[in-house]
Amino acid sequence: MEYICKLNAILTERNITNEEFTDKIGISRAALKGIINNETLPSFSVAFHISEILKMDIRDIWIRVKEQTADGILDDYIESLELSVRAENALRRKRIVTVRDLLDSDFDFKKIRGVGEQIEAEIINKISEVRTRIKQFNKK
Repeated sequence: MEYICKLNAILTERNITNEEFTDKIGISRAALKGIINNETLPSFSVAFHISEILKMDIRDIWIRVKEQTADGILDDYIESLELSVRAENALRRKRIVTVRDLLDSDFDFKKIRGVGEQIEAEIINKISEVRTRIKQFNKK
């Protein structure tokens, strides 16, 4: 099972530096870097401590990536697309939670509060990438 760590985006959103955070949770900067870069998973006790400090559900920090099939891609959460924080927040405001929701949406993204040309282009590029990946799975 593979997970994507959203910790970097969360810390950025809350204006918490890596140095401040490592001091709070009691791990080295190198360990935090490995966690943030999805190179390692923390022990359960460290992950639980992180979720307590952030006052977040552990599943909102580490997102499970579904099996890489066409249906698995569609059922993934939008976090698996590694969009910018602004793009993810904009999609959540429209209740777009999964990749399937995103592909089924047919509205003008610029009408979402906080979405300008740059964010719209980012979302449209991701949609294109996902459709290409799904086509590749369907060819197999």
